[in-house]
Amino acid sequence: MAGLVLRVVLVIAFCSFHVSAETSSHHDSLSGTHSVTSSSGGQRPVIGLVLSGGGAKGIAHVGVLKVLEEMKIPIDIIVGTSAGASVAGVYAIGMPLEEIEERFHVMDWDKGLTDEPPREDKAFRRKQDDYDFATGLTLGVGADGFKFRKGLIQGQQLLTILSDLTLQASHIEDYDQFPIRYRAVASDIETGETVAIDKGNLALAMRASMSIPGAFPPVKYEDHLLVDGGISNNLPINIARDMGAELIIAVDISSPLLEGDDVNSLVGVVEQLTNLLTRGNVDAQLATLTEKDILLKPNLEDAGSGDFGRGDELVEMGATAARASAVRLKGLSVDNQTWIAYQLKRGQNLRQEQPVDRIEIANNSGVANKFISSRIEQSEGEPLDIAQLEKDLDQIYGLGYFELVSYDIINEDGQNTLKINAEKKSWGPNYLRFGLQFEENFKDDTRFNLTFYLDQTAINDLGAEWKTAARIGSQPFIQTEFFQPLTYESTYFLSLKGEYKKQDVNIYEDGNKTSEWDVANGNVSAGLGREFGNTSELRVYYQVGQADAELEIGKEDINKFDENIGSVITSFTYDSLDNLFLPHNGVIARGEWSVSRDEFNASHDYDRVTALLGGAYSLKRYTFVGRVSASSVTKNSAGISDFVTLGGLFNLSAYGRNEFSGPDGSFANMIVYREFGGPFIPYMAGFSYEVGNVWDDITEASWGQVLDSYTLFAGSDTPIGPVTLAASYADSDHQAIYLSIGTDFFTMF
Repeated sequence: MAGLVLRVVLVIAFCSFHVSAETSSHHDSLSGTHSVTSSSGGQRPVIGLVLSGGGAKGIAHVGVLKVLEEMKIPIDIIVGTSAGASVAGVYAIGMPLEEIEERFHVMDWDKGLTDEPPREDKAFRRKQDDYDFATGLTLGVGADGFKFRKGLIQGQQLLTILSDLTLQASHIEDYDQFPIRYRAVASDIETGETVAIDKGNLALAMRASMSIPGAFPPVKYEDHLLVDGGISNNLPINIARDMGAELIIAVDISSPLLEGDDVNSLVGVVEQLTNLLTRGNVDAQLATLTEKDILLKPNLEDAGSGDFGRGDELVEMGATAARASAVRLKGLSVDNQTWIAYQLKRGQNLRQEQPVDRIEIANNSGVANKFISSRIEQSEGEPLDIAQLEKDLDQIYGLGYFELVSYDIINEDGQNTLKINAEKKSWGPNYLRFGLQFEENFKDDTRFNLTFYLDQTAINDLGAEWKTAARIGSQPFIQTEFFQPLTYESTYFLSLKGEYKKQDVNIYEDGNKTSEWDVANGNVSAGLGREFGNTSELRVYYQVGQADAELEIGKEDINKFDENIGSVITSFTYDSLDNLFLPHNGVIARGEWSVSRDEFNASHDYDRVTALLGGAYSLKRYTFVGRVSASSVTKNSAGISDFVTLGGLFNLSAYGRNEFSGPDGSFANMIVYREFGGPFIPYMAGFSYEVGNVWDDITEASWGQVLDSYTLFAGSDTPIGPVTLAASYADSDHQAIYLSIGTDFFTMF
């Protein structure tokens, strides 16, 4: 069902939405624009090229432009909607057509339809959120109730792609200053009127033109909230005329109506609805064409709005439509001298290799400007490093505080100002998340947990956060942590934490569960830490509390005990994995040294060292995952509440959860899986080999004591969390089948 919902969203996101042909237009009336004089002294009409929206089919516009250039037909005005606005924009700023075709061919369109930056660009604290197995549903929460995000996709990655495409004109505000005068057509979501964007950030204008309501949030522009231009005007012929175009070349790539079985599905019905709405406003614009105007309608019946992988075919489809009208287009060709002059004008280098004289932060969030500027590597007085800037913006967005992070280059009085725009989340700064965990071994153990997370962010200008979690189910807990950065760079921090948790611990003999303990643990801790970029964290904290255990099922010599907790714990984590459940590359390493002492009021005086090392490497669609972990009491002996356990899915899977427990333990496994589908609902099938055991003293362990387990599994990273179906085998007495939600490969024990 989740996959079907996302497919519907994609259809919406790649189709232009249109409601009426009778909306009012916001004009750029330029009276007094006359015919252009060619180099031979003759008059030629002012030519306006109008490109409609249509998702991936917009690549066909590139083919039309190729033929126009082959025939030496100059364009004086270019106007586009949605996908047409993107092609029109890069052509208007003078990008060579060969480069446009190449850039569109290699572009990662899937990335543009995701919100999250690459995991390596996330702040380390946001990476820790991944361990919660929270679902994708996040609600804003405040005194006035719940707040919802404005779109399924915030569009940060799409804006980054468009900013890179339009870099050479990033310092130009007025679109009439482009080599070809240009307008991006969007719609005011409040009034439904057409808005022809004629100035400002070009990448943001393109994004506004393709901001599908519900899929992307509206874009603020002057006094408007803008969404996809197709709502009001998918083929904006009237805008080109208002700019002074005397002859229109209109390229209509809107979809034809579906027929028969093509409509007999949810996706088909949604697409047909958009097509029906489209025809009205497109036909109204087509009716304004005169005999001297030229309409090009590529044959795209077998192409879909999401067929970005068919770029070469789509370009040729557009070129074929233009060649079919070659006789009519021929009359617009100019002589060589005029064409060369036109090409020189269009090919002028708009990008100015001048230093950044000043950096300005536009920030409406609760954190300080310095909190943002400290993450910008660009120095004043140095040339703009666009690759580094885009990485910096991804990292700022990856902090999780902002709805959109963009930049402008403003040239005033010979000074270049780099303006960083950090727009706070409209549904923040406090959020409610939901986590789900479920495991069924179809034998003797069922676990279900539902967790609620309240994240309060940007509490002060240093970026303090207060996170509270409450879980109901098999392993209930309540936990709260106040996290206070001590510098604007968040390098050093203070953590105050408290938790109370309960869990069932099973005791096995010869593969059979003989007893079950109810273990409760309450503790508070205070600590200091340091983050090392986005990959690592070191923290030292003092923890005190109490652990109580009571026998629930079975018979034991002792049926109740309690222990005091008092320890100083030093932990280090390195995490460069690109994904916890479906990793393709990266490394994770965790180490912990716990010192429990009588003077800290602890019941047991001992030291424990625990470590984990894991990583992933991909070769095409195959991924190899490895993990090694060990834990040992290095001084004296630990209490039963601090024993390590093995057993359960990907932790000696053929055995029951926590079937083995002891003071020391070690474990290793190797996983290989093949990924299918994606990128939105990827799934995989694979094999895991696991070895390990627990000991009273790990130094006395031998290979003959090691247990092993073989597991075949399939899974998917779904909107409710990672879902896994697995079958495991160790020997004739130990097999298991699992259905699990919320399990990864990298637990310590």
